[in-house]
Amino acid sequence: MDSDRILAIDVGAGTQDILLWEAGQPTENNVKLVLPSWTTVLARQVKQATREGRPVFLTGNLMGGGPLVSAMKRHMLALQELGEALVALSDKQLAQMPIDDERLLQAIGEVRRINSNSARRRHLQLIGKLMRDIDPEPIAAALQALHTRRRQQDEAFHQLEQLREAVLAAGAEGVEQVMARWPQADRQQVRQLVLQHQRETERGQPPAASRKLFRYLRELQRPEGRVFYASGDNANGWRGFIDGAIESGIRAGREVAAALG
Repeated sequence: MDSDRILAIDVGAGTQDILLWEAGQPTENNVKLVLPSWTTVLARQVKQATREGRPVFLTGNLMGGGPLVSAMKRHMLALQELGEALVALSDKQLAQMPIDDERLLQAIGEVRRINSNSARRRHLQLIGKLMRDIDPEPIAAALQALHTRRRQQDEAFHQLEQLREAVLAAGAEGVEQVMARWPQADRQQVRQLVLQHQRETERGQPPAASRKLFRYLRELQRPEGRVFYASGDNANGWRGFIDGAIESGIRAGREVAAALG
């Protein structure tokens, strides 16, 4: 052992303190480093994998533990939550998920038939364990795509609702707005619906015309076969402005992406 030079390393849960002591050197002049511990470094990598839905495989000796153990627990909990999201899907949606493990599919089917809360909780934990044996990234990506489509559909629905309300509020001018946007629209039908809505509002009747107009506008907005139309004049908001053109382009792009699967 070289007594003139000593390398001392103190590995903790959060940091590792390194001191290179050399004989003849004042203590304050020795090399000193404070670095993240390997448990912290690995914990960050596990957290990144959890956010990206990637699997984690650890091997070797573990020093410190703390942050890494916590990150692994959160990772396993995320896998169980991913499994719970699969349980909540409809049969049609579940069939769209890239799941090849028959045990996992069987467990998902079984938990749907369980009424007891305690038994359901145990079965969800089983699903979480089964999720550790597969690559969760494709499933997480498929779920994200499904949620994105659902959100886009909700946004399109609300935008069309706003358009319907604007048309009804504008009266005769609203009819012209519809015709300017969809020249192929039936002017007489739109005019009758607007007038019917005015009568229903005056008489305090249910808004039947409003619902009919919404369905008709939705039909007008649907693409013709494989032709998708986008224009600033075809926007749900800011019609005639660049903001409307951007909104319409985004909507048409989403429709194309949905049609392509």
